[in-house]
Amino acid sequence: MFLENESTTAYMCAFVKAHHMRTNLFKIYEDRLCEKLLLDEYDAIKSSIEQGADFFEKGAEADKVINSYLAGNVIARTAFNLNRLNNAVFLNTRQYINLASGLDVTGYEKGSLCRSVKIFDLDRYSMLKSKKEMLVKNEASTYPIAYIPCDLSCDNLAVNLIVKGFCSGEKAYFSMFGITQYLSHTEFESLLHSVSLLSCKGTALAFDYQSTQDKKINAIANGAGEEMKADYSDEYVFETLRKNGFRIYELMNSRDIEQTYFERYNQIYPEKKMKLQGDLNLVIAVKS
Repeated sequence: MFLENESTTAYMCAFVKAHHMRTNLFKIYEDRLCEKLLLDEYDAIKSSIEQGADFFEKGAEADKVINSYLAGNVIARTAFNLNRLNNAVFLNTRQYINLASGLDVTGYEKGSLCRSVKIFDLDRYSMLKSKKEMLVKNEASTYPIAYIPCDLSCDNLAVNLIVKGFCSGEKAYFSMFGITQYLSHTEFESLLHSVSLLSCKGTALAFDYQSTQDKKINAIANGAGEEMKADYSDEYVFETLRKNGFRIYELMNSRDIEQTYFERYNQIYPEKKMKLQGDLNLVIAVKS
């Protein structure tokens, strides 16, 4: 996926996380490291959003556009992922695999996880190179990370991970957020099969999926050359998980997400309410 160019989506996701940390006293989650990541790029991205605000809503302020049309899904899945990752580590999981990681640094800040956790960060080479340079340049304090360049839609996931020290006989936490819509069903099934082959009993897979996409977000992604290939029904996701030996441990739908993560925030900031784009489902599946 996206082998040639930097990912517009990755930078936008990093921006909305940093924006959430910088502009709110009440935060839906805490991630100080993401706030440091875009020190040079932050202002340019915000300026671009301000200039294009009318595409989303005529006359709207930038903060409203960001929360109503760009940030909701990213903020929700990050809060979900951070909490469930911490739960997994508490239950003695010591391998954290961040698939299609982009500029995500959830759990990477020193002190966030116990020191015995191994982090494996997978994305295409250019994305990982940019990420490493940002972390070094901004003197962001992180754990040692195994960076693994690969294309998840076609590369051999098992070989890439095992070469870098992954142990399939130990429990792991696989994070796969913001990627399913960019995979065809065939690619999704292949990736899930690869994860299953690497997973022992008790390994967790955390991911999100949508059965319908927001039309404006879809148009932006397509315009950036990042085509959204597929929608996912509940039945399809559940059956694909079952075929690969995973059972659903937790599922949050859009209503659950809004009540859990946005309700209090929107009471405090009614002028810039956080909203989901399209529907969103957040899943924890466990290898049985």
